[in-house]
Parts: sequence; structure tokens; C-alpha cells
Amino acid sequence: MSYWLQATTKTYERLALECEAITQGLMILELYCYRSLLASTKNLVYVDYLTIAPWNRRSIENPPMYKGVGSSLLKFAIEHSFDLDYKGRIGLHSLPGAENFYAKFGMVDLGYDSNKQGLRYFEISSDQAKKILSQSS
Repeated sequence: MSYWLQATTKTYERLALECEAITQGLMILELYCYRSLLASTKNLVYVDYLTIAPWNRRSIENPPMYKGVGSSLLKFAIEHSFDLDYKGRIGLHSLPGAENFYAKFGMVDLGYDSNKQGLRYFEISSDQAKKILSQSS
């Protein structure tokens, strides 16, 4: 699998995860506008958008063509957070069907956010980010 990255503005980056010249997942990161709720004075990388191809979703295709696409994209976001000296912190608002995925991934559920259509907000602390990356080495 390979990552393809296109910076579109100073604050946003778009990322595609491809295998065999087919896009398997997409992610948009917002880099400079969000602060952590777990460490209120610290910046984080905000995952503005994350999706995986339908053929990689167990609920649609069992077995999926590729496993771990969403996790790979989140790990990339964590690594990018370290690159920006944000210590691995990332955050996102989850659609209801993905809440269990983010919780199992190790993100902290910080509850519903009335400012974001009542979606649940999840975040990864710096310590958890280090742990996740060390497990995948």
C-alpha cells in the first residue's frame, strides 16, 4: 500500500491510501486550527474526514478486500502530529456507525458535541499515540 498526499491549503491536507492503483481510503487533516481537550493548551491534528472504500468494510464485504485501512490512516495522522511537534495528539468527530471503531482504536470518547451536529468527539493523548505506534512497529 502507498500513501498519496496532496496539500491543498496551508491548513488542510488530503490523503489517499492506494493499493494496486486503487484508492482504498481517504482522509482530510486540519493541521493548525484545533486545540486538545485532553491537554487544553496543546495543538492537535484534527481528522476532518476519514472514509474507507466499501469493499474494505466488513459490514458490506465479508471478508473485506483489505483490513486495517482506517487504522493505517489514523496511524498516519498520529505520525503527522509527531512531525508537527503535536506529540501525536489527534481528534475527530465520529459518525454514529464508527464510534466503536474509534473506541477500540484507543481514542478517548469525550462525549457529544452540540456544536458539531451532536456527534461524539474522540481524541488520542500523546501517551496513547506513542503506545499505538509502538504496537505497530
